[in-house]
Amino acid sequence: KNNKDAPCFAARQIKEKIAKYIVAFLNTFGGAILFGVEDDGRVTGCELKESDRTAITKCIDVVVQAIDPQVDAGTVRHRFAPISSAGDDEYSCGNGKYVVVIMVLQFRQQPAYYTSANTLESFMRRAESVYQLDQSLVVQREDEFRARGRTLHRTWR
Repeated sequence: KNNKDAPCFAARQIKEKIAKYIVAFLNTFGGAILFGVEDDGRVTGCELKESDRTAITKCIDVVVQAIDPQVDAGTVRHRFAPISSAGDDEYSCGNGKYVVVIMVLQFRQQPAYYTSANTLESFMRRAESVYQLDQSLVVQREDEFRARGRTLHRTWR
């Protein structure tokens, strides 16, 4: 079945990974998440139709709204940086390829952020990898947070 409105491979990959990546960046030092740039630095881009870009935008919005505890909407921003090919002028993206740039601001207002209110699923990044936070580390972070006289917020607690 060939559905012209079905999300492309790149959009499906982004939707599968984005929740844990955003949470991992929130739980560490923030930073830029790039889709369409290889680990060795080569810019390959993601072929994205307008419907793909819309679907990715909606997905990011849903992920950010689900994060627990809630983060300010401006904490996670994104854009689609067009990649021009030879012969394109500087404002053209005739090849339909983009680098998806998701900026996560440093926002360690709580000891840990979770992918949603009803889960203990939380991630962190170390170097260029994303790992699930061990529950003992979450408890340690929460204890240190409370010891500083700060109030822990979780939607479901």
